[in-house]
Amino acid sequence: MQLLFQSTLAFEEELSSLSESERIDIIETLNTVCPNFICQKASFLTLVHQPKEIPLTNSCCSSLYVMPAGVDKVIILTLDEDPIFDQLIITLIRLVPASESTDVYMDVAQTLYHHRIADTSGEDNSHG
Repeated sequence: MQLLFQSTLAFEEELSSLSESERIDIIETLNTVCPNFICQKASFLTLVHQPKEIPLTNSCCSSLYVMPAGVDKVIILTLDEDPIFDQLIITLIRLVPASESTDVYMDVAQTLYHHRIADTSGEDNSHG
C-alpha cells in the first residue's frame, strides 16, 4: 500500500508559522507515525482519536481524526483508504494548539460533512 500525503493551505500556513525546530519535529512525527497505519493499523489507531462522534447518514463513518504533534499541538487530519489504487491518503487539514483541538475538529467536521451529518434529534423530519 502506498502512502500519500496531502495538505490544506491552512495547515501549510500554520506549519510555516512555527520555528524551524518545531516544524522539523512535526514533520518527523508524521514520517514516523503515519506509515504505521499500513503495517500496524491497530497500534496507529491508538495514537489518533475522534474527540466527538460525527453521526453521518447512510451508516458512513467519519475519517476525521486528531493526532498529537509536538509538545502542545495537534494535527486535524483525514485517513482515507483507497483499495482501488492501493493507497492510504492522509490529508493534513489543520495544525492547532491542543487546547483548541475539539472546537477546530468540530468546525472542520461541519465543513466537510455539513450535508451528510445525520439528524440525531429523534424528530421525524419527513414530509408526508
